[in-house]
Amino acid sequence: MLRKKKLTINDVVIKIKKIPILGPKNLLKEALEEMSKRKLGICFCINDNGKLLGILTDGDIRRKILNIQKPFSALLNDD
Repeated sequence: MLRKKKLTINDVVIKIKKIPILGPKNLLKEALEEMSKRKLGICFCINDNGKLLGILTDGDIRRKILNIQKPFSALLNDD
């Protein structure tokens, strides 16, 4: 009889080095590119001292787009 291994958090957690980490002055476009490149829907935002300021998810972006009713391209302008 095979014994089933009990999963731990460590078995399923995404390792920190695989999560995109950007600063607060990075463009939203850069966050989207990093999330897509790494096939994740999450990005960490840290300050210059490495302190976590927040977490950005693809769901956050989707809700923002739906709330402001602007064309998607308007969100990615550099100005």
